[in-house]
Amino acid sequence: MFLNQPTIYWIAQLVGVGSLISYIVAFQVKNNTRLYLAQTVGGFIMAIHLFLLGAISGVALQFVSMGEFLLLFLAKKYPKLKNKIFLVLFIAGHIAITVIYWDGLLAGLAFVASFVTMLAMWSNNARLIRVANLFVILPVWLVYNFLIRSIPGVAMEIISMISVIVSIVRFGWKNLGDPNSEFQN
Repeated sequence: MFLNQPTIYWIAQLVGVGSLISYIVAFQVKNNTRLYLAQTVGGFIMAIHLFLLGAISGVALQFVSMGEFLLLFLAKKYPKLKNKIFLVLFIAGHIAITVIYWDGLLAGLAFVASFVTMLAMWSNNARLIRVANLFVILPVWLVYNFLIRSIPGVAMEIISMISVIVSIVRFGWKNLGDPNSEFQN
């Protein structure tokens, strides 16, 4: 990490605030297509934040995740993009990136969080996406961000957990699980 360079550290924290805002907005959108777009934007900003903190395994997995989110966003207009071959390629990408950038616990945490995110997003089930975030993805990223000393990252995961709960209350548990609801679009 670049903690011996206070200026870069604080610039990284400021960049992380941009990602924080994007992720807060993400769970308050009413359909999965917009969620994928918001996640792509947030992921790009987060990748810059992680790079400035020297968390390279997290950066690499953010780029794989951004590719997934972008593909899922475009799949609404081009349904053939939702082909299982792309899921297999993204699974291979997660594994390869984790092996290449392995740095111990940090890479393991980033892998678990991004891999579960990928599986939840590919389900296109708003309820599953929120449950996976609340009980696996966000807690794992919380630990990761704590370990790399990302102040906005820690805040982001806590606020995102609250945002997921708010979205469940706001949109209704039943509506989030309905395959014919507007949330599945």
